[in-house]
Amino acid sequence: MDLIEFFKIGMARRIVPPVFPSMTVFAKHRVNLGIGTKKMPGGVKSIGLPHWNAERDAIPYQDESVCEIWALHFLEHIENVMGVLRECHRVLTPGGVMNIVVPYGACHMYVHDLTHKHMFNEDTWRQTFKNTYYSDKNLSDEENNGWRFEIGTNVIMGVKGENLALVTQLLRY
Repeated sequence: MDLIEFFKIGMARRIVPPVFPSMTVFAKHRVNLGIGTKKMPGGVKSIGLPHWNAERDAIPYQDESVCEIWALHFLEHIENVMGVLRECHRVLTPGGVMNIVVPYGACHMYVHDLTHKHMFNEDTWRQTFKNTYYSDKNLSDEENNGWRFEIGTNVIMGVKGENLALVTQLLRY
């Protein structure tokens, strides 16, 4: 059962697909940020330490050359989240997606790990992409206000209340 079917049953709602579209039809690159120990589905290449440092390095792909980015339990561990999001924005093709899983900020899974540097909740992405307060003084107005991310799926999920995750798909238009 996929997420859409699960939600339909659990909430008795009609959903018009695509809510969480798959981008596997694209022939361009699919990338997982942060290597971790998870095996990624077909064709997803992982980049991370020691070869790529998210805090300071550009994502090693050309502009608009990546169709899908995965960031699974990764963004909460870095200081430079805005820089990484800008890099993801740069390398994603129009129509590309960024799949994100982070601990939900108001749960045990977030606070039990001292290496977590940022808290995320259901409003984080709207505030980030729609609010000019987060502009970077070192960037031009076009770069600051030029986000081309739309929030697709953005749900809080978990097996139990202590271990909730924010599961988000950002769509680049």
